[in-house]
Amino acid sequence: MPRDLPYRLRKTPLRTVAALTLVGAALCVVPPATVRAGNTTPSRVVMHAPVRGQSPTPNRNLARMPASAGVLAGEESLVPSEGDFLRVIAPGGAVVSGALDARESGDATLVSSPITGAARGWYLVHWNVTSGDGHAMGGDEGAWWSFGHRATTLSVKKMSSVRLAAVVPGGGTLSATINGLRTGIRTITVSRVSGTVYAARWTLKGVVDGATNPQFSWDVSTNKTKKTATLSGIVPRIGTYVVSVLVRTTTASGTSLTEYSTTVRVTA
Repeated sequence: MPRDLPYRLRKTPLRTVAALTLVGAALCVVPPATVRAGNTTPSRVVMHAPVRGQSPTPNRNLARMPASAGVLAGEESLVPSEGDFLRVIAPGGAVVSGALDARESGDATLVSSPITGAARGWYLVHWNVTSGDGHAMGGDEGAWWSFGHRATTLSVKKMSSVRLAAVVPGGGTLSATINGLRTGIRTITVSRVSGTVYAARWTLKGVVDGATNPQFSWDVSTNKTKKTATLSGIVPRIGTYVVSVLVRTTTASGTSLTEYSTTVRVTA
């Protein structure tokens, strides 16, 4: 079994796993609640082979390149189908991973692929695995995450201000600042949040590895006392992104979810 891989998968932060359930953009594809844009009370749906972890851990810059990348699928004895894949894409665009391997890990299945490159920079992982009931865990075009290997994040002198607008007209806006609209590990601070930022994603406009508009989930933490939220993750490539956050509030009738978004241009 690849070095340390199962341990890293089990140790994937819960906040990262939660971020996968953002509207229409989860690595698990089917979120734990059915949500429409705007305010609504979610209803429960059935999960199909949930993702229990990924390795390398998303949104981390590694000092040493791991021997392989993998997804821990919450299903026993899972056998990859012909169309399944897990591709690691190097900073220059080359695929630096090999054939899929599937091994049992307790009551789950570890699906992994060896990594053959070790260049410095920001890497993409594009994957899709079919669960036993035929459900594509990564969605129609697969799911994504990003990590770095000895990559450089350039600092900036001035914070950039952005405003995220509710997807539903009249739903209001959120003010935020980001420490640089450049590639690398970045942090967004959202102010005056009336609720909890439930999840965050960056959607890169365009086609990458044959898939349209790849989406990357970010880690999220909310300070209810200060009414702020901190979003952190990797902006892996230059280009135009749609930044989205999902805010959850408690109402008299249940839980309300509102999606806010904005479009930004990222340079090297």
